[in-house]
Amino acid sequence: MQKQQIPLKNSLFLLLAAIIWGIAFVAQSVGMEYVGGFTFSAVRSLLGSVVLIPLILISGRKNSANTAATKANSFVDSSDGTVSSIRKRKDLIIGGISCGICLCLASNFQQFGIKYTTVGKAGFITAFICCMFEKFFIITFNTKIFGNFLTYLSSSTAVLTTNCN
Repeated sequence: MQKQQIPLKNSLFLLLAAIIWGIAFVAQSVGMEYVGGFTFSAVRSLLGSVVLIPLILISGRKNSANTAATKANSFVDSSDGTVSSIRKRKDLIIGGISCGICLCLASNFQQFGIKYTTVGKAGFITAFICCMFEKFFIITFNTKIFGNFLTYLSSSTAVLTTNCN
């Protein structure tokens, strides 16, 4: 069996994400002492939007230069108002609204859940859900998402060890 080499940069980004994720639970718990749950969620989302909008605009400029070069070399323009492009735009809007509603509900449930429990228990529930995500899809939709033995072994071990604490 070949051993995969994971670049150090990728591992450091994962560590950074875990640190930010862990600190966020404490910040949510402390923040709930001063403002309400909806206010905290709204400010958190607004702050995220303020950070992401410049990144989206920069990314859009890079993509528009690549798209212009591609359209100059191709015969078909997908933004001409055809049924296909309208359907894609409609699917994108419906998908975006659906994801936004789910994110809003999940964020607010988590925020109010932290108000009535400890940070450790909230972290446990979140970690448990992350571990059980693939198993849920396998059982519900009979579909593998990641699907190798190491994934099943690690998620099962994580679930068993968190339940024993």
